[in-house]
Amino acid sequence: MSMPGLVLVHGGGFSADCWDPTIDAIRQAAPELGVLAVNPGAPDGTTSTWILTRRDRALSVRAQQRGIAALGGVDAVIPIDTGHMLMISAPDRLAQILLDSCRRYT
Repeated sequence: MSMPGLVLVHGGGFSADCWDPTIDAIRQAAPELGVLAVNPGAPDGTTSTWILTRRDRALSVRAQQRGIAALGGVDAVIPIDTGHMLMISAPDRLAQILLDSCRRYT
């Protein structure tokens, strides 16, 4: 099995299959990129991007900002005007954000 080029991390209690629509969109846009969704942590030294969901009812913007601080900061924060489950409500937009982030750091 080859290693993924993109690791999606979601710290909540939802299973990784919530990411299926976004993973499908990434695979269509960049079929050469391996993708793996995991729950709940990223390997040390991983470049991190926080997608700040501005209409999130599960985690307020303030709670998300505390999460960023608790991580010791992240490399980029990308605000998006969606609720918490953007991997379902906006999978194509999320896929594009993730692909752009990968390109920025490679």
